[in-house]
Amino acid sequence: AKSLISKLTEEKSSAIQLASNLRQEL
Repeated sequence: AKSLISKLTEEKSSAIQLASNLRQEL
C-alpha cells in the first residue's frame, strides 16, 4: 500500500510539473 501511495504522489507531482510547464509556454 505504501508503494502505491508513493507512486500516486510521483504521478501527481509530475502532472503538476507538466501543467506548470504548459502555463509558462502559454
